[in-house]
Amino acid sequence: GAVGSEAIREVERALDAAIVAAHFPESMRSAVTGNALLLARSADGIAASQPQTVGLAALVIFLLVWAGLRSLKLGVVAMIPNLVPVIVYFGMLGAGVAPLSLPTSLIGSVALGITIDDTVHTLARYRDERRLGLTPEEAVQQTARHVGRAVLITAAMLALGFAVMGLSDFAKVQEFGWLSAATLTVCLLTDLMLLGALLVRTRA
Repeated sequence: GAVGSEAIREVERALDAAIVAAHFPESMRSAVTGNALLLARSADGIAASQPQTVGLAALVIFLLVWAGLRSLKLGVVAMIPNLVPVIVYFGMLGAGVAPLSLPTSLIGSVALGITIDDTVHTLARYRDERRLGLTPEEAVQQTARHVGRAVLITAAMLALGFAVMGLSDFAKVQEFGWLSAATLTVCLLTDLMLLGALLVRTRA
């Protein structure tokens, strides 16, 4: 069977062409329908709104982080490690790692919402260390010593939890599981490596 919204649309176009070629009487009306077509249209609708959805979510998160940490610079720095995995995720979809579907179209927003938590915990500890008079380099080292292990464990648990879904026999659940696990793994790497480098580089 057809997999992915584009393949479903191709089937729909072929069926429409076959109906036209059949030359049914004008009194008869026909329409292609079915669960697969409805799901494909739903996935297309969600996919079309993804830039606006992710963009709005990122803006709201940025404003909340800015207000919570009371630092515009930390708010900007917080968003970079969390937007990179979302970009990587869309890149994987574009590269054909998995077809666009209703479940996979939700991963970007899910990953952004989940991983900002670890970033905020890290930045809150970093801000406290800076208030003690430590340099950015020293503050990053102290922050990693105190929260690095917790961030690693929680992110690893999340990624493994989604990876278990990748063992499903249901193709859509499997794709959602593996893509989510891969995206969250990138989130972990950016939080552990990129975030600290940005804090030192920007002298936040």
